[in-house]
Amino acid sequence: MSSEIKHVIGLLCKQLNMILDLNLKPEHFRLAKFDKNDENVIPLLWTTLSLLTVKDKHPDFNKIKNHMKTLNHTSEMFYCLPEDGSTGSRELLIAIAFIVAKNLPNLINEEIKYSPLDDYCSLIDAQNIQVSIPQVPDCMDKDSMKNYIMWLKGKTQQNNRMTEEYKNQTTKIYEKLNGLLNIKSRGKLSLNEVLALSSSKYSKEFLEKNCAYHRPVGLLSGMDQERKSVLEVDGKSEYSVYKNIFV
Repeated sequence: MSSEIKHVIGLLCKQLNMILDLNLKPEHFRLAKFDKNDENVIPLLWTTLSLLTVKDKHPDFNKIKNHMKTLNHTSEMFYCLPEDGSTGSRELLIAIAFIVAKNLPNLINEEIKYSPLDDYCSLIDAQNIQVSIPQVPDCMDKDSMKNYIMWLKGKTQQNNRMTEEYKNQTTKIYEKLNGLLNIKSRGKLSLNEVLALSSSKYSKEFLEKNCAYHRPVGLLSGMDQERKSVLEVDGKSEYSVYKNIFV
């Protein structure tokens, strides 16, 4: 197994352990590759597959197999695996790879949805947020405690930098969006014009905000009158042109 593959499998184990609360290791994948059952591999893989499919830590073989059928997993060997967990680590590994390739992003999003990381999460309403607290040894000398405190400060600073970077990127996105609201580029429609074309509600608001000729002619300033005469084509004002488009 090359170092790159080991690294990727290590990251996958880390993700699955975080999402499913397991203790998968790259060694389990290596053993399953050769259809071995050392280190209790098969029960662990069944548990992993059960959590990925039917969301249950106690595997129900029939439920898991039925669920895999709904996902169009076509391996006949998988559906013939014995329920005593004596063989089949390789087939279980293939089934897990099938699920991960198809559904891992959704699993991560579901995990985030019910965590404080979600945009719509309310810490006021959240009652049972689980926070992992680092284990601190009972007996630590002064140097070890100092190093531990410095490590915690470093982690806090790193999190603060990441938060600040996220805020800056969000601000840039909003600034770019605001710039696109009313600015045309190379003759293309602005975002407000697209919204006006797609909705009668927005079209009315767009006309009221952007067409000076929506006001009575007697209220037009001299500059507006001059602009109106320039923009009139074949007896139609800019407002009437917009109105024909949006209404």
